[in-house]
Amino acid sequence: MLIDRISSSLAFRLSSNKRKVARQWRKLRSASDSQGESKYSRFARELEACAGPLAGKRLLEIGSDTDGNLLRACIERGNLSSAVGVNPAITRNLEAGKIQMLGVDARSLPFPESSFDMAVSLSVFEHVFDLSAVLEKCHRVLKPGGVLYPEFGPIWSSSWGHHLWLYHGGEVVDWRTHPLPPYAHLLMTRDELEAWCNAQYGDADLSGKIVSFVFDSTEQNGSSSATMSMLSAAAVLKRFSSSESRTSHFLRGRRRSTTSRRSRD
Repeated sequence: MLIDRISSSLAFRLSSNKRKVARQWRKLRSASDSQGESKYSRFARELEACAGPLAGKRLLEIGSDTDGNLLRACIERGNLSSAVGVNPAITRNLEAGKIQMLGVDARSLPFPESSFDMAVSLSVFEHVFDLSAVLEKCHRVLKPGGVLYPEFGPIWSSSWGHHLWLYHGGEVVDWRTHPLPPYAHLLMTRDELEAWCNAQYGDADLSGKIVSFVFDSTEQNGSSSATMSMLSAAAVLKRFSSSESRTSHFLRGRRRSTTSRRSRD
C-alpha cells in the first residue's frame, strides 16, 4: 500500500509545510481505502506476515472494538483457536464461538501467566496513560516466545473525517453530522477552530464543546495533552523490549522503526 511507504517523520514537519503534508496524507489515505480491504483484514494479514501462521494460536486484543471486528478478522484469516478482546467500554461480557469480549482494564488482565500466543492492539496505545503497566501485564500473560503486535499512529488519517463524538441538546454530534476541517487538531489553534465552528454552525456553546473535544479529549491522538504521541509510545516500547528481549521474544518479527511505522486510526 502507498501509505506503507511514507515516513511518519513527515507528519512532524507540519510546522514548515502544514498544508502540503495534509494534502499528501489525504491522498495516501484515499489510495489505501480504495483498495477495498478493511483495516481489520489488513491488520490480520500483516500480523500473519510478521508473526507467522495464526492457526491454532490464542490471541488477546488490547482495547478491542466493542463489535469484535478485529478478532473476527484474525480468526477468519488464520483459524485461531480462540480470541479474547478487553476494553473497559464493554458493558456486558460476551462469548460467541471462539470469541470472548471482556469489560476489563488492560492494567488488570484476569488471565493466568503464559496463556496467550499473541497480544495485539490497533490504534489504542496512543490513548493509554500508563503504557508501561499495560506492557508488563501483556508480558505476564504471553507465553515464552509470544508476540506483541501493536499498531498506532500520530494523526487522524481516515478518509471520512475527524474524530468527534459528543452530545449537544440531546442530539449526537459526530463526524457525520458536523464534519471538521482535515487535521484540525494539527493545523488550527483552539481560537481558529472555535471561530470556524461558530461561523459554520452558529452555536457558541456547541463550538466550545467541539473545541474541547478536539484538543482535550482522550479520544484524540493529536495535540491533546491527555494523549501520548506516537514517538513517546514507541519510546516506552523500546525501553521495555530492550530490557526484556534478552530473555524472551516479547517483540518479534519485523521491528518497525518509528520512521516506518504508519499512522492509522
